[in-house]
Amino acid sequence: MTIELTMQSGAKYFMDPSELNSFGVPDDPKSYIYSCILGTRGGLVKGFAAADLAGAPTYLNPRLIESAKITE
Repeated sequence: MTIELTMQSGAKYFMDPSELNSFGVPDDPKSYIYSCILGTRGGLVKGFAAADLAGAPTYLNPRLIESAKITE
């Protein structure tokens, strides 16, 4: 699964799908991202510049997410 987040600035980041597991129970990606945007999921979202999740993570303000593209 690939989760691509597009920010209001136009920057694109990729989210690690393993972040969707809460206490060993997988969450629906759309619900997880929506909860982050609403602020019910906590603070920042960890994103990566590369689709293979290589490199250092960037911590994103979820309220600045413009769109999400989820591919299985």
